[in-house]
Amino acid sequence: MHAHIETDRLEGLAPLTVKFSSQGSYGGNKVEWAFAPRAPGKPAMPKAEATTPVTAKVFDKPGIYEAWLKVIGQGKDAEAVTHLTIRVTAAEPPAARPAQLAVEGNGVEIADGDATPATFDHTDFGDVKLKAGLEREFLLLNPGDARLNLGRGAVTLTGADAAEFTIVAQPRESLDGTASSRFAIRFAPKTEGERRATVEVKAGLRVVKFAVRAVGTN
Repeated sequence: MHAHIETDRLEGLAPLTVKFSSQGSYGGNKVEWAFAPRAPGKPAMPKAEATTPVTAKVFDKPGIYEAWLKVIGQGKDAEAVTHLTIRVTAAEPPAARPAQLAVEGNGVEIADGDATPATFDHTDFGDVKLKAGLEREFLLLNPGDARLNLGRGAVTLTGADAAEFTIVAQPRESLDGTASSRFAIRFAPKTEGERRATVEVKAGLRVVKFAVRAVGTN
């Protein structure tokens, strides 16, 4: 009587699925499979987990395991046992994403270079009465894992009508990975008519620029 284990792999990353076969075994009419973390000394075969000639086992955690096969024949002592070692290692964590810069208005991402203001992302302030003013809030995000350094006064305004728009709240000077911070822009028209400006958000070499628009009304 002879017990022999065939397997498609002996090591890999967790969770590791290994297929086992008793092909090559002979002299018995029944098989039992068992699996357990490797123990010191001369361990005995654990309680059987499967009784089919072919089986599979998922090793969820890293470690060194023993796979056992018992071939059982007729008679009290008619059996053969063998085992082999399965090595399961921890999966490597995903690589850290570099710091990134993104801006949202009203929950909508504003693309860098967006030159078409719209009400749905708050880049179009709409009609604003003279001396009344309107404030819009925007969200600056770091979708990366590394810290994003913005520095002081990261948001600026440029353009012929920039003087009628004001940054009333700046974002924090740095953002940890996946963190966010708000900034706000106020439009206070002095005269009637359409006004436009360009918002620039800068974090080192990372820059997001987009246009804003508003109309002063009486």
